[in-house]
Amino acid sequence: MGSAISRYYGCRPTVIGGGITAAVGLAAASQVRALWHLYTCMALVGIGMGICLVPSMVIIQYYFDKQLARVNGIAMSGVGVGMFTLSPLLHLLCEHFGWKGALLISASIISNLCLCGALFRPSQLEKEYQSRRKDSKEVKADVDGYEFTQEIPRTNTAAISDLLQCDLICNNGPLAFFLVVSLLFGFGYYSAFLFLVAHAIDIGITEMTASFLLSIAGLCSLTGRLSHGFLIDLGFLSAANLYTISICMCGFCCLVYPLSNYYVTLAIFTAIFGFFSGIMNSLVPIVPKELVDDNRVSGAVGLVCFMEGVGTLLGVYIMGALYDATGNYTYSFYSAGFALCLGAILMLVEPCMRRLCAKIKSLHHQEQPAWC
Repeated sequence: MGSAISRYYGCRPTVIGGGITAAVGLAAASQVRALWHLYTCMALVGIGMGICLVPSMVIIQYYFDKQLARVNGIAMSGVGVGMFTLSPLLHLLCEHFGWKGALLISASIISNLCLCGALFRPSQLEKEYQSRRKDSKEVKADVDGYEFTQEIPRTNTAAISDLLQCDLICNNGPLAFFLVVSLLFGFGYYSAFLFLVAHAIDIGITEMTASFLLSIAGLCSLTGRLSHGFLIDLGFLSAANLYTISICMCGFCCLVYPLSNYYVTLAIFTAIFGFFSGIMNSLVPIVPKELVDDNRVSGAVGLVCFMEGVGTLLGVYIMGALYDATGNYTYSFYSAGFALCLGAILMLVEPCMRRLCAKIKSLHHQEQPAWC
């Protein structure tokens, strides 16, 4: 949704609208009286945050071409700072003001997204893309010496296809592979983060001490986000290769979490997980840029974020169901680790598929299939 709105109206109004939506959802959540009310308000918060996410990634690419990975890492480092500081902060807010007061204060913090969005000055490149999109919907005609412009009517099917970016999925094999990897990433990464503190409490660690695991992950995530850009910009690794290494390491950490029964070992693997997950999150807008044209980056990033959201939704329910069935988080973390490792395997397979398509083209002397 954020991708589609930003393509039509620009990044600035999209982020402002998303910030208002998220802040209203949190403020409303502080007044709920039933569980389904809370579900509805949190869904509103999720929609608002999702709307803000894509244009916040895309606008960086409108202004920077050289050293994009480094600049994007600096911009995304704010997420690591938030993970490091907000976990203990929210715990203290709940202790001093209760959950209602904590939600209201969180709503006031989230409302600052509107101020940040107001600073998203439209670049010349963004204006050109919007102008091309507007011109593509209009035709010029000359009748009796008078020139006029008429808008081309669009069917509902065409509008839905444009919203979902179906042509990107059908005609770009490498992007389709990366979307499947993004689904597996969302399944394993976000679910593991969600159940990490609960797993620590489950093995006898106090709640306050366990919450600092997220701070450790946030601090290491900040380090990963700031450092990975130098490796890419200096040519040591491509964005796709670094993403493959990172998702593999995150999968390894998830697989060894159930074997860690002490806080020290949990903290060590959480630090590794946070470092490489920070790299992965920062590469989300970088890898699609290598797979699509510049004017389609917004749509590609939106699809990637959508698939991550679907994976997160599936992962949370499946891992929760496994805990209910077994009484512990062992198989939950195993499933997350398996999903992440499978994503790493797919990232390794994709270049082989691309070379296979090129070989088919050379053997049959035909045009390369559109899917490749």
